[in-house]
Amino acid sequence: MLIKLSLVYILNHIKQMLEMKFNTYSNFPQEIHENFVKTYILPYRDKFEECIDLGCGAGGLIRELLKYRQCHIVGADISDLSINRCLENPAFKKEGVEFLLNGMMDLDKPNFKNRFDLIMSYSVLHIVPGDTPAKFKLLKHIAKPSAIIAIDSIPRITWNKIFFFLIRNTFKLGIGGTAIRWIGPIVLPHRSKDYIKELSHLDYMKDFSSSNFIDLSYFKSKEFRDSFKLLRLDIVPQDTFFTARRLRFVVKKL
Repeated sequence: MLIKLSLVYILNHIKQMLEMKFNTYSNFPQEIHENFVKTYILPYRDKFEECIDLGCGAGGLIRELLKYRQCHIVGADISDLSINRCLENPAFKKEGVEFLLNGMMDLDKPNFKNRFDLIMSYSVLHIVPGDTPAKFKLLKHIAKPSAIIAIDSIPRITWNKIFFFLIRNTFKLGIGGTAIRWIGPIVLPHRSKDYIKELSHLDYMKDFSSSNFIDLSYFKSKEFRDSFKLLRLDIVPQDTFFTARRLRFVVKKL
C-alpha cells in the first residue's frame, strides 16, 4: 500500500511538472502586453534595429511590438514548449523573428555583447535566480549604448514578501492550485476561466524566493547610475494575479 501511494505521488508530481512546463500563458490577456508596449516602450524610441524579449513565453510582447515597430527581434525563453509554440506561429515566421532556448543569465556570451537597442521583459526577472546587481550586469552586457530597457517584474517590498510567502506555502501544502481555482473567479472576475486554470498550474511557486525580486535600492546605487539613466519607475497593483505589487521601469544604458 505504501509503495502504491508513493508511486501515485511520484506520478502526480511528474504530471504537475509537465503541466507547469506547458504553461506558456496561451490565455494571457493580450491587452496587458498591449498596454505595456504602449506605455513603457513606444514613448522612448521611434526606431529599433535589434530587440530581445527575455522570457518571451508565447510571444505576446513580440506581437504587440511588431504592430508599431519593424526590427529584428529575438525571443529567448528557458521553456522548449514556449519556443516551439512561437516557432509554429506563422506571423513570427513571416516577420523573421528568431527564437532561442536560453535562460536569461546564459546570455553573457561574447556574441551577445552590446547587441540590442531594445531589451524588454514581462513578468520574468523575479523568477530568474540571482540578485539585482547580477541581473543588471547581464542587461548592461547585452545592451548597446543608448539602448532602452523596459521591464515588468516584482519588487522586493514588504507587502510582496508577505503575499508570496503565503502563496508559496499554499503550493508547498499542495493546495495552491485548488485555492486559485476557487478564489480566482471571485478575485479576477474579468479574466477568463482558461487563464485562471493556467494560473493554478504554477507549481514553481512553491520554490518562489523573494531574494530574486528586484531590489529598489539598486536604482539609487552608484553602480546603477554609472551605467544607466532611469527614465521611468512605477509600482502598480498586480493586473493578473490577485493583489501583489508590480515594478515597471524603463532605463537607458549610458
